[in-house]
Parts: sequence; structure tokens; C-alpha cells
Amino acid sequence: MFKTIGYQTLEDRFEQGQHLEDLEINGPYQARRRNAWLGTGYYFWDDDILLAKNWGPRARYGSYVICAAQLDIDESCFDLLGSGSHRRQLEEVFHDMCDDDEINNERITVAYIIEHLREMDAFPYDAIRAYGENSFISVSDEDYEDFVQLAIGKMARVNLHPEVQICLVNQDSLNCRNFMVVYPDEYKNPDAEMLYF
Repeated sequence: MFKTIGYQTLEDRFEQGQHLEDLEINGPYQARRRNAWLGTGYYFWDDDILLAKNWGPRARYGSYVICAAQLDIDESCFDLLGSGSHRRQLEEVFHDMCDDDEINNERITVAYIIEHLREMDAFPYDAIRAYGENSFISVSDEDYEDFVQLAIGKMARVNLHPEVQICLVNQDSLNCRNFMVVYPDEYKNPDAEMLYF
């Protein structure tokens, strides 16, 4: 098990009468997009607030807030980044689906596979963690670099802001706790400084 910080980007609804305390007490919030990459759940960027800041404009939020929460990545997480056996399990199901003439191969996504496993009661996990390659071109922040090359003159490089997402099946999956606003500064919970910075 290891601990991480999850960052959830939310549309700013404070002008519509939402209260900061209500936001924090009732969070995290379930994704409402039909095309959510990892299926139905509560989405976080894994330990990178720059990705959360980048998601606000990409999600077409006029203005947005970012909340942070502490998460424990343990055996209840289907970890497609940190577990080779979980990736092999996904690969096996993917190949089985591709071989099934009843399934349109163009519809097979990670979310589709996970929903299929859930329907079969073959998905005992409370969360999914995955690296979504090419989900962003870059974090586009002038104060940060996106990559560092591994060797001079080679294409190999280290991605400094990998697009790792965590999707909780339930609000309290992975011992999700201390959900509070950390951005923008005018909304930031004073306790966030101690926990997240």
C-alpha cells in the first residue's frame, strides 16, 4: 500500500449559491460524462495539481475549483499503472472480447471492459488507476517542463506529468479522506496548507 493525493477538478458554482463547506462535506463528486474513461465513478488526477488545473479549461468549465483528498492505493485498486498482473488481466479480457463475433471491436474501451466485468461480478475492485497516454499533449505551464530526455540525441524521455487518473467506485473507496478545496487561493481551505503543500 502507498498513499497519494488525488486532485479533483470541479466546475465553480459558488456564484450560484454553493457554499465551500457543502462542497467539501459532500465531495468527492461523481463524473457525469458518458465517455468517462474508466467507467462510472469519482475521478482524481494522481498527485499532480497541474493536470487538475489543465483539466478545468479542457472540460469547458468557465471557472473551476480543485479539491484534494488523501487516498491509499491498496489491493482494492485495479492498478493498470503499477500492477503487471492487472494489465495482463485487462489484456486477456480485451483479447477475449476481440475474438467474440457478437462484440463490435471498435466499441471496446477500458470502460467497456470494466463495465462488462462488473456485470459478470468479476470485478472485485473499489477503484481503478490508469495512465491515459496522450490524454493531454502537455500541461502547457510555462513554469514547468513536460519531459526530460533520458539520453542526448535519443527520443527516450521521462514524462514529468504522466496523465494518471484514479477512479473511485464509491466516495469512500481507497480510504478517501480530507477532501478540501486547494485552488484557487481565494477559496483554499486554510487546513489545506498543512495537508497538501
